[in-house]
Amino acid sequence: MALFGHDTSPARGMSGGSTDMGNISQVIPSLHPWMSIPGATAPIHSEAFAAIADTPAAYEAMFESAAALAFTATAIAEDPDHHQFIQTVSTRTSVTEDARP
Repeated sequence: MALFGHDTSPARGMSGGSTDMGNISQVIPSLHPWMSIPGATAPIHSEAFAAIADTPAAYEAMFESAAALAFTATAIAEDPDHHQFIQTVSTRTSVTEDARP
């Protein structure tokens, strides 16, 4: 996100709830990205937050976040050291199979 000129230091103020990412990441490679919407101060899952999320600034932040994830995926896919790992993960038939290197 720094590529797009955003401050990437940890956010202050709003904090999130819980997710199942800790459980998921024990089984498969996982990523739980977090992005901020400029000017958002309303609690998530509220009508006020929904309104803020439907603004041009929010859509720009969403686009830039998606682009950053795509750049990351491309960089990993282009790295020869990751090819076997990617092959293993992409051919698994069950999330219980251990694909970690």
